[in-house]
Amino acid sequence: MRENYRVCTICKSRTCEHLRGVVTLSLRERRIIGGLTRGLTNREIAAENGIAVETVKQYMHHIFAKLRLQTRLEVALWGRDNRALWENGTS
Repeated sequence: MRENYRVCTICKSRTCEHLRGVVTLSLRERRIIGGLTRGLTNREIAAENGIAVETVKQYMHHIFAKLRLQTRLEVALWGRDNRALWENGTS
């Protein structure tokens, strides 16, 4: 009988943190989530963090994948609901 193995769509591993439900966010990702939660645009987030707008967009794609979300609104709501996790750096 063939076993059904789950493979992560993010990193293509069978034993990654995404499959276990553990999400680790970098400091920069947490700062970007904070900006989104406050309703900032990519341009405003970039200026606040001293990075390019394109870099913010790349981080957004990473955040979407890590949190398994699809829109900025979903990330902003996740940030609001999980503020203790991302502000303290435990997520």
